[in-house]
Amino acid sequence: MGKNIFVFLLAVLFYAWALCQEPVQDVNSYLSNQVYKNIAAFNIRYCSFAFNHIDVDKYFWSNSDFFYNYFMADYGFKMEMKIKKINLVYPNERFQLYEILTNGFTFLADSGNIARGSIGPISTDIYLLALNETNGDIKFISGQYFKSAISQDFKINTNEPNSLILYITMRAYVIKPQNIAFVKKRHRALIYTAFSEIYNKKVVIKLPIKNIENIVILPK
Repeated sequence: MGKNIFVFLLAVLFYAWALCQEPVQDVNSYLSNQVYKNIAAFNIRYCSFAFNHIDVDKYFWSNSDFFYNYFMADYGFKMEMKIKKINLVYPNERFQLYEILTNGFTFLADSGNIARGSIGPISTDIYLLALNETNGDIKFISGQYFKSAISQDFKINTNEPNSLILYITMRAYVIKPQNIAFVKKRHRALIYTAFSEIYNKKVVIKLPIKNIENIVILPK
């Protein structure tokens, strides 16, 4: 009986999983929804008054205290985004890469009305992600949101620093890195330099060998 119950539960779980693995019918709408939720969650977690070392009371004293209003769309609004497929090729051929541009926290209604938040440090405007249109899987690659672990998709060998160039190109996409070059290994990290099209200057890119997902971009 126990075995039968176990098999039944596996069947139920597989059925539930299969329902979630559906082809994406409208890429722009799907990505807009998924990316917005990630951006909003990240900024509520890390860009709130409290997490920016501003002392706030646990009680709201006025409507201006509702910091999360700047990250959450009102009913009938959605976050303004420009979504386009790009030619850069992701190592896993089942995924297509998309660049997403936002205008800060600007929300649009079907009527054309605009509502814009203006609180503290806001989301960066450039994002890169990979989408499997067959089942809706997303890899959040670069930008100011919660990111996916993607290093396992690349043929990376930390003893061969040049094997990380493509990985860095995608992971640091938020600064549009060009001419990425390995410099040295220091303090258990791989150090690279690159020219940022966004900053219009050189930057230093640091990857801890024990956790290359944790890429750090510094001014040169």
